Amino acid sequence: ALPGATTTVVETTVPETTVAESTTTTEFPATGNRILMLGDSILASTSKRYSNTMCQALVPLGWQVEIEAEVSRPIDFGVDVMAARGDDDWDAGLVFLGTNYGKDENHYLKQLNKIILAFGDVPIVLVTVTEFRDEMREVNHVIDAISEVYPNISIVDWRQVTADRPDLLNVDGIHPTPEGREVLAGVVAMHLGEAP
Repeated sequence: ALPGATTTVVETTVPETTVAESTTTTEFPATGNRILMLGDSILASTSKRYSNTMCQALVPLGWQVEIEAEVSRPIDFGVDVMAARGDDDWDAGLVFLGTNYGKDENHYLKQLNKIILAFGDVPIVLVTVTEFRDEMREVNHVIDAISEVYPNISIVDWRQVTADRPDLLNVDGIHPTPEGREVLAGVVAMHLGEAP
């Protein structure tokens, strides 16, 4: 279950070393400020329905953020969203789908590839998953490998951030704590930087 909306603002800082180690670009190459984010419960927990931490981090930087994220969604959810919304002329994309992995590496790769192709040539951020189960390494392997194929892909390495700071996750080792949501939004914001 997702956490309820919170009225407490958690002030947190993201160490520069964490950001440097968890991102693959220093200047995000978008030409506009409209970003579509696709995800499951982890990304949903940062949306306006819950904590709103992602928009609080990105809107002051000039980004127009749309988050399409729902509980327990596999990679196929991203394909469905892109079929419905992919033609909306996005300037950038972010994909954080992998926690609800179906133990089929080839299927995950094919579906992720469809999402990337649907976004087109805009810059796309792929977010790695925490390796709370051994099979999650397969998800991260696909993400790492596909980022070598497409020049418009960069990575936010949530796997590394949470390995360095396991206290950012709830006891399930998957869902972020309130501070974890702040750090996730902060790492994404530092990766994207100011919108064009």
